[in-house]
Amino acid sequence: MVEVMVACLILAVLALAGAMWLYRSRADVRVQHYRRLAIETANARLEQIRGCYYRELTAHMTPDYRVRYWVANPGSGLYPALDPGEQANIGGKSVPITTTLQYQDLDGGNPSYDCLQVTVGVRYRLNPAAYVTAGTLYAP
Repeated sequence: MVEVMVACLILAVLALAGAMWLYRSRADVRVQHYRRLAIETANARLEQIRGCYYRELTAHMTPDYRVRYWVANPGSGLYPALDPGEQANIGGKSVPITTTLQYQDLDGGNPSYDCLQVTVGVRYRLNPAAYVTAGTLYAP
């Protein structure tokens, strides 16, 4: 009788460990899915910016090398904003997305080598560390 009880206890511990492993693996898959959606959202925003003409982006900016926030307006494209409080939908949840443009002087003074550094950041969970960033340089 004792042997049967010990065997049942061992099986229960193994079943509990297996259930915990299964739960954790499903949670990891869900987090990676949200991360992939955030990466796709950031890349879509970069593609939206690449679709704009350089002059269209720099028309609202002065070459003072400060970071400028940009937000998307459905139907009218991107425009500069003082508040980067834009939201994206990741897995049915509204999460912050931040788009910044900043002049970069690559040669130390000659304006013919200036470009824009574009950075898009998307948070995919409530945890502040759950953040992806995509960036590129955009030149005329």
